[in-house]
Amino acid sequence: MQLHLFEPGPYEHVLSLNFKDSDLGRLHSTIPFRELAESFKPAFRSCPQGAKAIFSLEGGLGLMFLKHLTQLSDAKLISRINTDWHLQIFCGLAPKVHYGIKDKDIVGRWRRFFGLRLNISELQDRLVSAWGTDLEHTQVSFQDATVYESYIKFPTDVKLLWDCV
Repeated sequence: MQLHLFEPGPYEHVLSLNFKDSDLGRLHSTIPFRELAESFKPAFRSCPQGAKAIFSLEGGLGLMFLKHLTQLSDAKLISRINTDWHLQIFCGLAPKVHYGIKDKDIVGRWRRFFGLRLNISELQDRLVSAWGTDLEHTQVSFQDATVYESYIKFPTDVKLLWDCV
């Protein structure tokens, strides 16, 4: 029998209020998770062979936001989610002190899922419609360079000649 620090009950309301007042909770309230998830729903299936999904589609998006926000490795992010109920709520999980995600590759699989299905123009349109009143320069776009091919190099004359040899 496993003893839990908190039994399910009225404390969950207190935790959600505490989360909403935190910096992470305020950030969460500004992200249109439901609208962003609509872009990926046609390709989303639940886990194979009836396995229980840990994250919903919105939770997977939350996981990607947390990955960028925390700048942690995949394994360290999962370790933090396992111990920090604010991060659990951000990803749409019920806050549990004893929660434990054992799958260390889950962040990578979500990254690959979104990477293969991402339509950046549609995503930007959805974000601009949600954040339009708060954005000054809607024509400017920043993208994380880690999603680009790493073997592409800057073409100098010497490199081009060497590649031809």
